Amino acid sequence: MDIKSVGHHIKVAREQRGMSQVELARRLGVQQSNLSRLERGLQGVSLETLGMYARVLGVGIEELMRERDANSEQPQNRSADLRLAIQCDLKLAPGLRELANDTALCEAMAIKNDEWRQLSSIPLPHTVTKAGFLQVLITLRAVQTPQESLSVTES
Repeated sequence: MDIKSVGHHIKVAREQRGMSQVELARRLGVQQSNLSRLERGLQGVSLETLGMYARVLGVGIEELMRERDANSEQPQNRSADLRLAIQCDLKLAPGLRELANDTALCEAMAIKNDEWRQLSSIPLPHTVTKAGFLQVLITLRAVQTPQESLSVTES
């Protein structure tokens, strides 16, 4: 997680909402000087705190964690960012967050960003467990056509 990119995305999201640093800091219960240092890339932030920023700003945590391409202002997603975003998004089902937190299982299953997107977008009850989400992942992989499978590996 690049702290300069995180700070930039927090500032952009704040400004898009017409919010001052003072107002955002008040809503978050942090000092405005800390927010200023964060936005300038001089101070880092924990994933838990970043999740609070995302909720108050009304954006997904993955939007705040994207890196900017050195040659443009366009952000680029890193592969681990979506999984980290799922780990911190309290609106998602606990079973999905538990799956995202299981590093060994995620590595063994080689879960791709597109699969994380699919898993987080399926409207399932919050009672679905980690094992349930794992079964959904296996089912998604089984029902993909060869063309869908090809497009997932290309991204």
